[in-house]
Amino acid sequence: RLPNPYGAKDRHGSDTGSDTEATQSSAGDTISYCVEVWQAKGGRRASEGGGGGGGPDPMSEPGRLTYEEFEREILAFEKRSLELGDGWTVHRCPCHDRRALRKTARTAEDTREYEAIYSDSYNVPVMHFRAWKATGAAVKPEGASWETLSQAEHPCRGDPVYVVHPCRTDDLLRKVRASSYFLAWVTSVAPMVGLRIPLEFALSDSSTVSTTLPEKS
Repeated sequence: RLPNPYGAKDRHGSDTGSDTEATQSSAGDTISYCVEVWQAKGGRRASEGGGGGGGPDPMSEPGRLTYEEFEREILAFEKRSLELGDGWTVHRCPCHDRRALRKTARTAEDTREYEAIYSDSYNVPVMHFRAWKATGAAVKPEGASWETLSQAEHPCRGDPVYVVHPCRTDDLLRKVRASSYFLAWVTSVAPMVGLRIPLEFALSDSSTVSTTLPEKS
């Protein structure tokens, strides 16, 4: 199994390991750092109690967002993507019945899949990426660095994917002023996985994509 960005143990509760120690050593070091940052901020594994989450209340933490905000933003992002023909679709993850956002891009050379999944541990989105050639051989993102990227198990399917480390997301996003948290986040992580976000997303009306929650009736 490959390093898991959500904690020191994998989704099966066993110690995280790696079948390619030489390739994954620096990634493991970064994962350890992420776990330390997460724990320092009050994070804990869902298995330790607390109703399936961890860490400080995201509403009081700049740079974070709740799952409900994440869900609203990806639905709005999907709507705008449909208008632009950019291929993003919202789906429900079967393992926890929550929504995530996914895009599959196919070329003559390879197939690439990008997926934004909400992390209860960090209260931020996490970008998952996998790509393969027509032969089935895996493709690593161009210019990828183990300082920001590693391999981990997909939280639902269990297969290996590349993951953009979530431990510094809140630090990055609290410095960004934007009408949409999700748009600011996805444009920040896109270069790490070779993803192009059309400029038209940023030029859309601010009411199209917003973290503001509607008033309670």
